[in-house]
Amino acid sequence: MVFELAKKLKSFFPSSKKKVLILGIDGAPPQLVFEEWLEYLPNLKEMLHHSLYGKMKSTVPPSTIVAWNSMLTGKDPSFFDVYSYTFKDEENKTQLTSSKNVKEARLWKRLETESKRSIILNVPLTYPVEKLDGIMISDFLTPEFNDQSVYPLKIKQEIKEKYGKDYIFDVGVGLAGYKNYDTENMIQKVYEMTEMQLAVAMDFLKKEKWDFFMTVLIGSDRMQHTMWRLFDKTHRRHPGKNQYQNAIRDYYVYLDKKIGEIKKMLDDDTYLIIASDHGFDKMEGRINLNDWLIKEGYLVLKEKPASPQKIDFSKVDWAKTKAYSIGAYFGRIYFNRKARDAVNGILEEEEVPLLQQELMAKLSKLQDDRGEELDNQFYFPQEVYTGPYLKESPDLYIYFDNLRWGVNNDVGNEGFYSQETTKGSDDAGHAPVGLFLLHHPSISGRNIEVIDIIDVMPTIYKLYGLEVPADLKGKVLV
Repeated sequence: MVFELAKKLKSFFPSSKKKVLILGIDGAPPQLVFEEWLEYLPNLKEMLHHSLYGKMKSTVPPSTIVAWNSMLTGKDPSFFDVYSYTFKDEENKTQLTSSKNVKEARLWKRLETESKRSIILNVPLTYPVEKLDGIMISDFLTPEFNDQSVYPLKIKQEIKEKYGKDYIFDVGVGLAGYKNYDTENMIQKVYEMTEMQLAVAMDFLKKEKWDFFMTVLIGSDRMQHTMWRLFDKTHRRHPGKNQYQNAIRDYYVYLDKKIGEIKKMLDDDTYLIIASDHGFDKMEGRINLNDWLIKEGYLVLKEKPASPQKIDFSKVDWAKTKAYSIGAYFGRIYFNRKARDAVNGILEEEEVPLLQQELMAKLSKLQDDRGEELDNQFYFPQEVYTGPYLKESPDLYIYFDNLRWGVNNDVGNEGFYSQETTKGSDDAGHAPVGLFLLHHPSISGRNIEVIDIIDVMPTIYKLYGLEVPADLKGKVLV
């Protein structure tokens, strides 16, 4: 009896042998995975008996590259200075965000100081890769399978030899390239990508030494953006009964089977975390935000575009411009502040709160294309961020109809509403709440309702039996 009690205590309390595996399912919606589709996911359903699980509040904004990196730094984005996929540089050119823009150490680098080895696969904003004690394969923003996408470099050749082809980082080429496929090809490409990513991951799980392992699957995000209308009967563009109405659910059934296979590979010293960076919900259309700013006189272009096009910052009349928007899905409005842009800025810092209130008042009255009221949510960075790069953030966030309406920042559109951008169309967009599950045989199953994404990192420290760093503000869940 004493031996059995000691065995139980040993399994519950962390030891130096403890390992943590994070399986990220990008954009997995808790209302589907934990509720509507749970009966179709037997492995996940069984795991709930020995898991802490529930909803997880994402970042402001709930963007893939922002949210995953908030989880892995344990901090809000004003600490690591990433707010969108693109940003305007000092020469008024649009640049793509990369790993070089992340200004805070992520979990695997911190764990190196604790002599822990990590395997990091497909985690957003890891291109170009960095040296680490372990293995890294970069993310969906990787342009090609090159020498900057894998560490150590020998892994690149090993993958080519074993699989006979390059590693698949995403569906399509370039940012939002996945939107160029029809439904049949989208499904085919997503499965092909996921099969390869999981095969590589499971190979490393079996053969490599590791203490921390993380892989993120982007296929769920791609299918949900482009195929949500096919199953959601409340979607304004739902086509009725169709051959693809269960395609997204079938993908989760497939993932559930793979989760069962991965779970069998883990020993009793391993904690399994399954998480999504944000949720998903239908998207009714897009608000042409920059066009609205132009009409209201906040954004002034040197010449009117002849047709819809991406905003070219070299054609902005900065002497007359107070605000502009960058990014999609969420309204991110930047003010033309002198403190942000010493050359082009026109606004003093004391003008910022006044302009925030002015824009919020006007945008609160904006209705949808049918004249119906929108449940718009507004966020001021000074109220949600506390980090050293607060001043680099957007000056106002807007979730139109709580993200059921997205944002189109192209200019030259007719009116304030559109169903697509120059990048393509979307059926659904990101929702503010994702999911979280922490599984281990020693855990008594419990729905923990809602946690914050910054709670994950201090919890991982606790699982390892390590002292939680004082700079982490999230709460420990175990």
